Amino acid sequence: MRDAVASLVERALLPGWASAVADEVPQSFSTFVKQLSVAPIPEREERIPVYCVQVTTDLVERDLLRQKRELLGVLQRMDREADPARYVQTQRDLMRIEGERRALRES
Repeated sequence: MRDAVASLVERALLPGWASAVADEVPQSFSTFVKQLSVAPIPEREERIPVYCVQVTTDLVERDLLRQKRELLGVLQRMDREADPARYVQTQRDLMRIEGERRALRES
């Protein structure tokens, strides 16, 4: 999302900017970008940094959960005996993603 915003920053004040950003991000983030474009921003200026961190954290966590679901699906369809190395690597990937998600929540 950051890259999409950065690539369109010169158009930020033009109509349709949020839609253009939504078109630039991966499809899994498009709806979230559209929701952010109409979400209320806290009125108290001192709350804006906390709000931005929370929005970003939620976005990253959603993506990590999506990756986790995909890997769990792969793991369930996988034959452990047919490809043990791939099975172990998929388990490691799941553990890494879960570790990233927990670290994100702790920060």
